[in-house]
Amino acid sequence: MKMRAAVVASAALLTLAGTTSAQAAPLGVDITPGRGPHACPDERLCLYEHGAFNEGQLGLVLRTDQDISFLGHYGFNDKTSAVINNTDHTVRLYYDRDFGREYLVLAPGQARDLVDTNWNDDVSSVELL
Repeated sequence: MKMRAAVVASAALLTLAGTTSAQAAPLGVDITPGRGPHACPDERLCLYEHGAFNEGQLGLVLRTDQDISFLGHYGFNDKTSAVINNTDHTVRLYYDRDFGREYLVLAPGQARDLVDTNWNDDVSSVELL
């Protein structure tokens, strides 16, 4: 009976450990149609295809919780017109792939419409610090 209790307890610990590590795993990158700030969930950096966070027209939203060395791998190179940083990280948006050339810094919780800036449709990589 003691052996069975130990096996059940070990299985419960493994299940709990698996659940904990799954919760801590990166969410990755996804692209979805979306409109407005509510299209950017917590813990994600969101790049919007159109200005004003796609409010004027439905567009794509690239959502990530990790660095992307080249947005072209996701069909999003030089397509960002607005951005929301819903992560706890400072974020850098780069003109060039592989985190090259100049960068624009976004603090945690910061949102920017890039339409009237030199950054509109000019972001090629993103880095979460």
